[in-house]
Amino acid sequence: MTETNLYQHCLRPVFTENVIKDLQRRCSLNIYGAPGQGRKRLLEDIQKFQWDSNTKVLMVDMKNHRDSHESFLQALWQQMGMAGKVPRDLSGVLAKFKQANSSLNLIFLLHHFDSLLNNATVHHQFNVKFFDNLNAIRNESNMSLLCVTEKKHSLSVIFIEEKTHRASWLNLESKRLTGLTFDEIRYEIKQRIGTLSGEELQEFAHAVYAHIAPYQFLMYCCDNYLNHANDDIELSQRLKLWKQQYHQDHPSLTLSNFDYCANGAVCAYRSLRMGLFLNPLWTGIKVFFR
Repeated sequence: MTETNLYQHCLRPVFTENVIKDLQRRCSLNIYGAPGQGRKRLLEDIQKFQWDSNTKVLMVDMKNHRDSHESFLQALWQQMGMAGKVPRDLSGVLAKFKQANSSLNLIFLLHHFDSLLNNATVHHQFNVKFFDNLNAIRNESNMSLLCVTEKKHSLSVIFIEEKTHRASWLNLESKRLTGLTFDEIRYEIKQRIGTLSGEELQEFAHAVYAHIAPYQFLMYCCDNYLNHANDDIELSQRLKLWKQQYHQDHPSLTLSNFDYCANGAVCAYRSLRMGLFLNPLWTGIKVFFR
C-alpha cells in the first residue's frame, strides 16, 4: 500500500499524517479545537491507521472517567490486554505493562482531556502524581501521548482535592486542529453518499463548509439523507431545513462559538459581514467630502 493510501480513510489526511509521524517519534501532544470539528474522528482515524504489530493504540474518553480514577485505570488495563489485578496508579499500570511487554510500543489517545482541567469536582486521585506520571511518558522510549482539549491545556487550571493548584504543567506540544477544507468535506460526503450528482455534491459541501460545526453537521445531514428524510422537497430546501433542525437540537450552539471555531468559513463569514457594513459607510464618507 502506498503512503497516500495509508491516509485515505482520514477526514484530514495531511494533518493526521503529521500527527501520526509525531506520535511515531514518541512526542507528547495536545490537539485542541472546538466541538463539532471532528476531534473524535481524528482519534478514530489514528486508531485505524495500519500500525505495525508492535504498537498498541489506546483510546480513552476522559469525560467518562473524571469521577473515577479507578475506572480510567481499568479502561487502560483492558485495552492493554493485561490480566490480573489492576495497579492503583498510572505508574504501576505502565510498569506492569513494560514488564510483560518490553518490545511493544504504546500510544495513549485521551479524548476530552479538559474534563480533568478547570474542574474542582474531579476525582481526588487525579492528583499531582497522576499529572507527573503523564509528563513522564515523554521520557519513555516506547510510549507517546495525545491529549485532546477544546483550548490549549496551558490555559487551564488543575485542581487538587477541590482546590486550585496551578496552571497545567504538562509538557505537551500544542497543535490547533486545522479547519476542514472544502475538498476534505466534499470527499467525505462522496464517501458516505455515492449517489449524489456533481451539482448536488457541490451544494451539499457548500452547506457543510459554511457551518460553525462542519463535521457534526455533515454527519447530521448524511444521516438524514440516507434515511430519506424530507425526500419530497429539493435538496437545497432539505439542507436549509436540516440546518434549522440541527440548531433546534443544539441550542447551546451560538455565535459566540465563532471565537473558537477552526473552520476558515467562519473567518470568511466575519470578513463578509464586516465588509457589508464598512463598504456602504466608506462610500457615504467619500460622497460627503466631494
